[in-house]
Amino acid sequence: LLERCRGEAEKKSGLESGLEGLKELAREAKRRTMQAERDAETYGQASKAYEEKNREYETARREFLNAQAGFLAAEQLKEGQPCPVCGSLEHPSPCRLEESHQNLTREFLDGLQKETARLRAKQEQAAMQSHAKRELAEETKERLSEETDRFFGRLTSFLPAALTPDTGET
Repeated sequence: LLERCRGEAEKKSGLESGLEGLKELAREAKRRTMQAERDAETYGQASKAYEEKNREYETARREFLNAQAGFLAAEQLKEGQPCPVCGSLEHPSPCRLEESHQNLTREFLDGLQKETARLRAKQEQAAMQSHAKRELAEETKERLSEETDRFFGRLTSFLPAALTPDTGET
């Protein structure tokens, strides 16, 4: 009788430690899920910042290319000297550089391009981290599910047959 009681006490102790392990695993799964959600939000913000900066860069680049005639006229056309495009010595109505394009320089575009590249790299890094955290959270949830099934299998074997649910199987 004493041996049987010791055996039952060991089973009970094993179940208690198993339950504590499940609780810890559930906390870990929740923590990892929350981290995955935060990382997904960070990715969304990085993606939005990149898209906005890329749009700004592409607009500026297109305006820069469209304004090349104005830049050429402002920088290279001198009265009495040949036009670098057509060779004419007279320049009766050169293209005027619009006011909005006065600050549009190659250096400005290069700066925008570098900032766009930096934000793209940040977006890619955030995407990889978000993906990794999401997978880790999913793996932890799967492990929790498996451990829960194992725990209930052990618990069922510990309970008297009268308390075990009837599954209808024979």
